[in-house]
Amino acid sequence: MSREVWLKPNRRALIMAMSIPLIAAALGGGVGWRTEGWLRWVGLSLLLAGGAAIIALAVQCVRPRMAVQDANLLVFLKLGAPLAIPLSIVECVFLGRPETQAALGQRNRMVSLVIRLAEAATEYKAREVKPSLGRWEDGYITIHGAWCEPLTLELAQRLNAKLRDAQRLQGEKMEA
Repeated sequence: MSREVWLKPNRRALIMAMSIPLIAAALGGGVGWRTEGWLRWVGLSLLLAGGAAIIALAVQCVRPRMAVQDANLLVFLKLGAPLAIPLSIVECVFLGRPETQAALGQRNRMVSLVIRLAEAATEYKAREVKPSLGRWEDGYITIHGAWCEPLTLELAQRLNAKLRDAQRLQGEKMEA
């Protein structure tokens, strides 16, 4: 079965983040090609490091934050392969605020997407994820809103509708 993207990355933020490595690579290339000795190696190293950062960010631009494939919800919150969760244990999706924001009493509009997993699925209570992208603890997966498409109530409702449809389809396949 093919992968269906449910939540896209924030391409605008990722493209903006590419500006610093792009500048570093350009400066490093200019210095590396026009100088001699140790300064050349510094420049070429800067060119390579900037290029590697640009490639890493470009990969993140095409990588979804959440997708569905073969009765699994795929969550992309770390480097490498996505974390797969059986759709049958996903209860719902809702909007939340990052804890630090709430604790500091900030009125920022930043929101996060929270995925609630069934309490009975104890093997899915927590996973190691990249903290800048989100958290996974106590059966809740939090995707930070800064690194995905804009989060709205309508998006959360659409995701819940897709979840119900996917779970119903999975149940029909199991009965057949």
